[in-house]
Amino acid sequence: MSRIAGGDVVRVAPTNNVFTGLAAAGFVATLAALALFVFKAKEVLGVNLWE
Repeated sequence: MSRIAGGDVVRVAPTNNVFTGLAAAGFVATLAALALFVFKAKEVLGVNLWE
């Protein structure tokens, strides 16, 4: 990728950034919420998801 207006193409390797960290944190939070829902479903909904 190059933003230089010229004849030479400058290739830049992709790097990790803050958005990758935010996406990972969001994914972990979603998994944690899903796990809590599954474990608490019988108390909240009256349904046992394990059977």
